[in-house]
Amino acid sequence: EKALSCKGKELSFSKLGNLLSACGDASSHISPVNMPATLRELLSSPVGKVLPLLEEQHTVSVDSGVSLQQFLHELDEHNLRSCLLSDKTNGSTCILDMRDVLAYLCATIGEGTSTAMTLQELNAKLEGVKAKDLPSGGVKSATVLNSETPLVEVVKAFESCPRVQIVDKGTGATLRVFSAIDLLKLLKMGGYVQQLESEKDVPLSASSVVSHRVECVKDSDSVLTAMWVLHKSGFSALPVIESEETASPTGEKKAVDLKEELNTSIAGKDTHCLGVLSVRDFRALVLFASDFSSNVLNEPVIEFLTKVRQLHGGKRTRFPYIHVKETETVQQAIQKIVATQVHRVLLTATDGTLTGVVSITDIAKILARTVTPEHF
Repeated sequence: EKALSCKGKELSFSKLGNLLSACGDASSHISPVNMPATLRELLSSPVGKVLPLLEEQHTVSVDSGVSLQQFLHELDEHNLRSCLLSDKTNGSTCILDMRDVLAYLCATIGEGTSTAMTLQELNAKLEGVKAKDLPSGGVKSATVLNSETPLVEVVKAFESCPRVQIVDKGTGATLRVFSAIDLLKLLKMGGYVQQLESEKDVPLSASSVVSHRVECVKDSDSVLTAMWVLHKSGFSALPVIESEETASPTGEKKAVDLKEELNTSIAGKDTHCLGVLSVRDFRALVLFASDFSSNVLNEPVIEFLTKVRQLHGGKRTRFPYIHVKETETVQQAIQKIVATQVHRVLLTATDGTLTGVVSITDIAKILARTVTPEHF
């Protein structure tokens, strides 16, 4: 203001804000003012025209011939859960996810609540394993669409795949790995959630985007048990709770319907969440093996989670998790997901007990199913 005043000029804060926005660097994403006016217009737009609305993405690609350890190092260095895997022999590019790594670890160790395998023995078995050796022929294929594909087709692809690889129609070069979080950012930026009549102002407790059947593990469950529950669930993260045993009579872990069983097997305070275990956490078993005991696979998962969170100098023994109250709306949940960059938020009652999960993939799937011909 002093600089402007010295020039003998006056500038309102609103004009100053506009000026600063106009002077933003070239990497800044396009202002929401320039977004399509309606959800129909957005969904009709070629995805290549929509991508500039998002901030630039640094896409990581590794050669399929690298070792599993090197692949995990790349994920850890860039704080990613997945990245592109390129096969130089045939020029193909696919997506490899930490869930693929978890599947390989589970198959290598074997199923059960405990194991005689030490962490050193596990890592010895992983020596020489390459990224291309992981399940499904080395990679989990992703949907690939070109830049002129309408965004609506990208949204529909979320029904079967959590990410869509967008390639330039002319060159075939990868422009972006479009994820559900990208979709939510667009919905928030343009205020399009209000145009989804099926979810407009609906409390999360009554919304179709919420799953009340929640896979979870107890704090006392072994690391191996948690690995298998997470692998079988197909999710990328699980709540870790203090609860009574939720196993079947045969001892097999099962999903808990929190809405039905809230007042029976896991009532009241027992459903409070201590933290969230992610597939990303298990890369520590390979990358930071020396920081764990040889018997870590049989130790309580909460101790493993604590150690992982403390690897970079932290001292906390309990960990905050992102949650929304069941009285909040889908719009509010989307705002929190976009702001925190998490893949799911936990739904809690007013007393803090866990009642459900809101996943970005679930929201994307709901949108995919609600996209009808009248949008066009």
